[in-house]
Amino acid sequence: MGSMAGCRICCFLRDIGRRLGKPVLMDPQGDCGHPLLGFDVEADRVVRLAEPPVM
Repeated sequence: MGSMAGCRICCFLRDIGRRLGKPVLMDPQGDCGHPLLGFDVEADRVVRLAEPPVM
């Protein structure tokens, strides 16, 4: 994923989280329950929740 695409995803998660006032999590496709990124309401920012898999 390019840096622009990553920036857009983080901005999207942040905007939804701020609007709802709730955490917003992003799971990889086909791997529900193991979020990679999420909006942390208290920190008011998007944080990495898991390390990317090593290939």
